[in-house]
Amino acid sequence: MQARLLKGKAREGLLIFFTGWGLDERPFASLTAQSPFDLFILFDYRELSLPPWPEGYPRYYVLGWSLGGVVALKLAPHLPYPLYILGATGFFCHPRWGIPPKIFALTLSGLKKYGLKSLKKFYQNMFREDPGLEQFWKNPPQRPLAALIEELEIAQNYTTRTSEATQVIITAKDPIIPPRAQQAFWQGKPVQTRPWGHFPFYRFRDFSTLLRNFSPEV
Repeated sequence: MQARLLKGKAREGLLIFFTGWGLDERPFASLTAQSPFDLFILFDYRELSLPPWPEGYPRYYVLGWSLGGVVALKLAPHLPYPLYILGATGFFCHPRWGIPPKIFALTLSGLKKYGLKSLKKFYQNMFREDPGLEQFWKNPPQRPLAALIEELEIAQNYTTRTSEATQVIITAKDPIIPPRAQQAFWQGKPVQTRPWGHFPFYRFRDFSTLLRNFSPEV
C-alpha cells in the first residue's frame, strides 16, 4: 500500500482516505488547498500493510470509497477512528454484493488487450453521472498499467462480511459499484442514499463539505 500526504489550509484534523482502484493522490489535490483537514491518501492495494499516518492531529477520520471501502472495512479493527464508507461494500467482485463477476472479467481482459485505451474508458465511465471529467484530466493518476492490472487481479478476491462503519452513503447512480449491490450488502443497517455517480468528489469544495453529507457535526 502506498500513501501520500496532502496539506490543507489548517491542521484541524487528518482524513485518512482509502481511494479507489486505478487512482493516486493527483486527482484530489484541488480539494485540499482550502480544506480544514490534511489528507492522507492510501492507494495501491496489491498488499494491505497499513503505512503509519502522521501523529499530532486533534481529530482523525477515515473515508473508504469504492475498492478503498472494501479495504477499509477489512482493516477496520486497525482503524480506531470514525469510519465513513462511500459507494462501497465488503465485496469488490461478487454476484450480489459487488461488481458482477462477468463485468469484472470483461474489465480485466479489456485492460490486458487494449491497455491505456481501456483504462481511459474506465475513467470516463466514472464520471457518467458526475461533473468534473475535464478537471480530472488536468491532473490524472500516474500509475503504471501493469501495476493496475496486478492490483485488479488481486483485489477481486478481497472480501469481508464486516459492516463496522460509522456511517454509509450509497451512491444511487453509480455505474461502477451497482447501487443494488450496495443496498443488498447494507440491508438492515442505517445508511443514507445520495443521487451521485461513482466519482462525486468534484461536487464539493473540499472533503469537509463531503463529510458533512454523512454528518453535519464533522
